[in-house]
Order: sequence, then structure tokens, then C-alpha cells
Amino acid sequence: MEQRAFNLLPRNVKIAIISLFGGWAFFIIASAAFYGQIPFIQATLGIFCCVIVYSIRNWGRILCIVYNALFIAASFHNLYNLNEKGEIFSSPSLIAVVNIGIFSVATYFLLNGETVRFFKEYGAKKGAAGEGE
Repeated sequence: MEQRAFNLLPRNVKIAIISLFGGWAFFIIASAAFYGQIPFIQATLGIFCCVIVYSIRNWGRILCIVYNALFIAASFHNLYNLNEKGEIFSSPSLIAVVNIGIFSVATYFLLNGETVRFFKEYGAKKGAAGEGE
């Protein structure tokens, strides 16, 4: 998608895409900075989610919502474990809270009615044009 085309997207779609990219960028940078390594499988799946959402694929939006929900649940589990260890006020806790916040915003906007309609209509237009989804 060209930059000009991105500017033509509805506001909620732009927020969904930007928050998704921002969430994965934060996760990768925070993992590298704090833990000294990047979780390869999660980073790969995150990049895949960003690509399929940016290409405006409705099935990709749904897949990304499911993965975001799992990621948010894992972050809550991480917070729970940190609390059990007495490390709730630590850098890993802060990273988990920020991850929960950003991915929750991204998921909210991916589930937003305007975003759902746009993804479905865009997919239908692409299908009618013979490009397939």
C-alpha cells in the first residue's frame, strides 16, 4: 500500500494499524533491550500479523485479533507470576503492562465497527476485481 493510500484509510483503520505496528515494535525493542534477545517465533508472528492487517485482509484481521488476545492473556499471566514472586514493581512488569495497553488498543480498533466494515467492503471489492482475498 502506498503512503497516499494509507492517508485515505478511515481514521479507526489507521489507528488499528499504527497501534499494531507500535505494539510489535515496542515488544521487539523492549525484549532486545531488557532481555538481550528477541523471541524469534513471536517476532515472526507479529510481523506476519502486521503485514496481513496492512494488506487489508479480513481473515488477517481476525487472525490478528485472536493472536493479540492470546498475547494479552500471556502478558497477564506474566504479571501474575511476577506478583507471586514479589516483583510486581519491576521492569518486566512495566513491559507487560505497556504490552497489554498497546495490544488492547490495537485489538479494540480491529474490532471497531468502522474497521470491520472497511475490511469486509475492501475485501469484497478486491474479490470482484479478480484479485482474490
